[in-house]
Amino acid sequence: MADFISAVLRMDHMNNMPVFHIYTVIEFTWISLFYIKAVPGKKITALITGLILLFLVLAAYEFRHNMNEMDVLSTTTEAFIVMFYAVLGFSLLLKNPVHSKVTSIPLFWINTAFLLYFAGNLFLFIFSSYVQQHFKKEFNELWGIHSIMSLIYYLLIATGFWKTKAR
Repeated sequence: MADFISAVLRMDHMNNMPVFHIYTVIEFTWISLFYIKAVPGKKITALITGLILLFLVLAAYEFRHNMNEMDVLSTTTEAFIVMFYAVLGFSLLLKNPVHSKVTSIPLFWINTAFLLYFAGNLFLFIFSSYVQQHFKKEFNELWGIHSIMSLIYYLLIATGFWKTKAR
């Protein structure tokens, strides 16, 4: 939905950066809530809740001061934290082997999606404002890599849903 809204704003020659700022906050919050549910424990829940609050403060600061620019600080912070969540998820899978085949567990596929997507796009998230300002042609080509990473991300998430058993 955010991509659609951004495209409409762009066609009308309007600034679409606020949409990305808002999307990043929603995305991070949903992923964090997923890990609160997927990785049990009061300490983990408290840690993730604290990270959500910290992220919201950081995102609000960036939105206030850089609303018309790429949300570099938010997306970079989100990438590092979500990669941390994925490592927590893999740790849970290793500590509590419920199945003999790890590929039959939905959490494996979802963790893999998050880890690959955010690690694969980390360079782009960190340097996107710089590249956008100094290398306009290359900026669009780099976002082509992001599109490929997004496709892989969605395929892995879909596989995780496919592996989910009906209760």
